[in-house]
Amino acid sequence: MFGGLNLVGSRFYSWYNFVEDLEGIEKFISENTFESFLGIGFGGLPLTTKLKNTFNISTQVLIASSYNNEERKKEGNLFIHFTDIELPKGPILIIDDIADTGDTLTRVTEYLKGYGIEYKILTLFYKERSIIKPDYYSHKVSNDIWIKFAWE
Repeated sequence: MFGGLNLVGSRFYSWYNFVEDLEGIEKFISENTFESFLGIGFGGLPLTTKLKNTFNISTQVLIASSYNNEERKKEGNLFIHFTDIELPKGPILIIDDIADTGDTLTRVTEYLKGYGIEYKILTLFYKERSIIKPDYYSHKVSNDIWIKFAWE
């Protein structure tokens, strides 16, 4: 249970949980070298902002969404906006809130691979059904759990 609230089929991830997870995340980053952070918006932006402020590393934002507007839990078409990204030459840390299906992360990593850019992936949550496993994640949850983040 996260943040004292356990909804049927969903879990609430509070700001308190977020702060608790930062120690492990910051350790992972300290043990690696990254030229840039690439935050996946919108869900990964709170974590990206916190890490950018902590480590003072160049940060880019990529807007991606795979859920339609009528029902957040229902997956729709995947939209990714790649323009205006300055691609660094060194390793990138891709930051997102969750590796759910892995569709977004797959598209982003394929894009970076096309430019020969090294990367690692960091997420707060990881579901086994994700076609991509992050290099670091704070929580592994079952595929049927919907995470409700404090910033949503």
